[in-house]
Amino acid sequence: MSDIIYFANTYCKLMTPEGIKNIKLRDYQEAYLKHLVANRLSIFLSCRQSSKTTSSAIFLLHYILFNVDKNSLVLGNKRKTAIEILDKIKKIYLELPFFLKPGVYKWNEGEVVFDNGCRCMAEATTINSGISFTFHCVLADEFAHISPNILDSFYNNLFPTITAGRARFMITSTQNGYNLFYRLYTAAVAGENEYKPFKVDWWQVPQWNPETQQ
Repeated sequence: MSDIIYFANTYCKLMTPEGIKNIKLRDYQEAYLKHLVANRLSIFLSCRQSSKTTSSAIFLLHYILFNVDKNSLVLGNKRKTAIEILDKIKKIYLELPFFLKPGVYKWNEGEVVFDNGCRCMAEATTINSGISFTFHCVLADEFAHISPNILDSFYNNLFPTITAGRARFMITSTQNGYNLFYRLYTAAVAGENEYKPFKVDWWQVPQWNPETQQ
């Protein structure tokens, strides 16, 4: 409970090409999980194939396992994206040892509810996402790829709710031009807002081949 890195490396398993195996965190994944634990507001600029989905899933599962009466929300630029993250949370949960598993009240494509009162919901990002419910931890995935006609309105509607409830808010995305994600991230790097920035570059990913640039 007190060490998310120990939790991930010791108990978390996922499907690999060789079957279901323990997750082996990369150095930047460990750094990112520690970053999330330490910071309520976080913004993550990620290259592709950096396993940010797995990192987010581990953090959210740890959050709803070891808290009481907390609501978490996964928002994706598409509902499929949010469902993918929730599905990964469920798969890791299923492979946990019995003594770490709270009982399950609800288990469906879009929501998981445990008997400790914690839940995790998955939704597509809309203008009104997250404002009709009290959430304590919110992940906005692929933030830069949310439709530009709703991105600013969505953020302006959601952020006051996050602020009022002192909720955790995690923004993650690959880059996608000079939009709101770009403005929030560059302001975070400059220390001009409350977000704490985190970045993973392409060369940090082990699969990257510098010769073929793929």
